[in-house]
Amino acid sequence: MKGMFTLDAAVIDPSITMPQFFIILVFVLLIGSLVSLGILRFFQANKKSGTTFIGLSAVSAAVFIFVVNLF
Repeated sequence: MKGMFTLDAAVIDPSITMPQFFIILVFVLLIGSLVSLGILRFFQANKKSGTTFIGLSAVSAAVFIFVVNLF
C-alpha cells in the first residue's frame, strides 16, 4: 500500500496560473450546469428549452476552447 496515495507532476500541473484555473473552473461549471438543465428540461418534456440549453452548452464549449487556445 506504500505509494497508493501519492501525487505526481502528471496529476497537478504547476504551469497553470491562477487566472487560467479560474477560467477553467467557471467554464466547467457553466457547461455542466447548462447540460444538466437541458437534460432536465428534456425529461420534463419541454423540448424547446432543453434544446436551447444544450445548444448554449455547445456554444460555451466552443468559446471555452477558443479562450484556452489564447493562453
